[in-house]
Amino acid sequence: MADSMAKIEVKDNGKGIPADFDLNRDANTGLSIVRNVVQRDLNGSLILSGGKGTTATITWPAPSHLRC
Repeated sequence: MADSMAKIEVKDNGKGIPADFDLNRDANTGLSIVRNVVQRDLNGSLILSGGKGTTATITWPAPSHLRC
């Protein structure tokens, strides 16, 4: 499977992020570092979504030695 993806999802039940939150515009230093590592080192993506709490989803191509 050449297109196998790995995924990590982290959820909390806090106040959540604002509806107009933009990761590129509003990220603090820590989030900027995480985004850069995910994009540059893993060739992946980081998506934050709100509502009741916040969900952070990181996906990246699974290394071939970890594919089923």
